[in-house]
Amino acid sequence: MTIHYENLSDDDRNTIIDNLLKKFPKGPYGSPLSLSEKYSWCGRNYRNVVKCDDPYWGYDALTLYRLGLHGQSECRNYAADRWNCPRSTATRRANRLWNRIETGVNKIRRDGAAGLWSVRRSYEEITRIWANDHAEAIRIATTFFAAVLGIESGRLNVVFAGLGHPTQMLQYDASRTREVTRKIASYKKQIAEFEQKITKAAQDSEMVSTMLNTIIAEHIIEDDIIEDDDV
Repeated sequence: MTIHYENLSDDDRNTIIDNLLKKFPKGPYGSPLSLSEKYSWCGRNYRNVVKCDDPYWGYDALTLYRLGLHGQSECRNYAADRWNCPRSTATRRANRLWNRIETGVNKIRRDGAAGLWSVRRSYEEITRIWANDHAEAIRIATTFFAAVLGIESGRLNVVFAGLGHPTQMLQYDASRTREVTRKIASYKKQIAEFEQKITKAAQDSEMVSTMLNTIIAEHIIEDDIIEDDDV
């Protein structure tokens, strides 16, 4: 199995997108697709919409994911940047493109592929690992992180983070280490501030106690003096 570590080249991406933007696109290498035209709701009105029996329009899901356009807004930005066209034109092209790649993109988002996987405790990301698929990612995460971090298997969540090379784990770890270092420094600063507040509170409490004891002692002395005068 060929492992793809990155998105398609610009030339390959543009070729596929140009084909998908045609009203009646063809499959890879010009292979025919089973297409039909149906009158249905599209955006703001009813019009004839071309449908394909293949949800990936002749390509595989990973190829569509490797276009690097993972949302409608990204498709719109791509169209505006590439053709420098009016917003309405960019939106129309983006809608057609996203309608034809959405199923494939979402499949890879959901099922994953060979690449980087995010290891999370609930919603908190712990690190990222490289794995061929979801099963391997779960196995690695459970082996190396569950017991060490004291995480119950049910709370260890592993989701696909995107394409990438195994060496990118080191880049991510360096970034994570910098973030952890920053947090530690922030926590230490907070601890120092709280220690100062604790010391101040203890001093205030001691001062108030001393003052109260002094006042009480003075009253006791005054009472003793009054009792002596009465005698």
